[in-house]
Amino acid sequence: MDFSGCPALEELIIKCSNIAIGGTLSFPSLKRLAIIKCDVPSEFRIPISAPGLVSLRLEDLNGMTPLVESMPSLVTGFIRLGGTRCADHCPLDKFGACGDDQCAPCYGSHDDDDDDGDGPVILTSLSNASHLELIAERGVGIFKRDLKWFPTFSKLKTLLLNEWSLASGLRAISCFLQHSAMLEKVTLQLNEEPEDTIELEGSCIPTDKLLHPKHLKLVEIRYLKVDERVLNVLKILNTFGISLDRINILKTSGLSNCFSFERCKEDLAAAGSTST
Repeated sequence: MDFSGCPALEELIIKCSNIAIGGTLSFPSLKRLAIIKCDVPSEFRIPISAPGLVSLRLEDLNGMTPLVESMPSLVTGFIRLGGTRCADHCPLDKFGACGDDQCAPCYGSHDDDDDDGDGPVILTSLSNASHLELIAERGVGIFKRDLKWFPTFSKLKTLLLNEWSLASGLRAISCFLQHSAMLEKVTLQLNEEPEDTIELEGSCIPTDKLLHPKHLKLVEIRYLKVDERVLNVLKILNTFGISLDRINILKTSGLSNCFSFERCKEDLAAAGSTST
């Protein structure tokens, strides 16, 4: 699907549609893209090429998570992985790493003819963003898998994560803190109650090589109830030299699937254009 013949197209919302194509979704002129609750192939990843994109929203896709190509101009990204028929879902684990190295959702494809292979799917291509919300439903380990490539987020200022970031001893949180030098605010939104105890493993980087986030002003933890997860997050933050006066712990009244990019309209107001 090539939109190169639409040079004036800058904003596109695709919602509740069947995207059944075998080639690349190419948007050379697009600035803002949202793909919401759509059906995509379950046998392979559709590549998305949109080098001029400043805002990306991928939400609740049924099928395999698209293979996102480099987006050097990206400012804002809202990615929620899941959906009722998400092909990246592993039923044996919460957020990846089920222990079966033949499990493609957790560890990538081992097929030599598969272009996806074991390479990164999405995080590396979001590395220039200033604002990211990365949400994964239980059993979807794409983000966790992508972090093994240690992407660097050199412009990232605000970051929102949910429960997937607590898997494997909170290594995801420590990796983001280590590789996001300009980070100013981190929000952890813990909507689900834990099923198992989280074993704290520490940072993905040796303690003597930690780079403390100099620009971090606030870490906000939203939770249903205080449990071992919150206490372990505090331990990780302390390892990075983040004092308690920069940590805000808020109790939520109940389960909510509404994240901050959905609650505010700042991104749409900044767009100043109509949906196509």
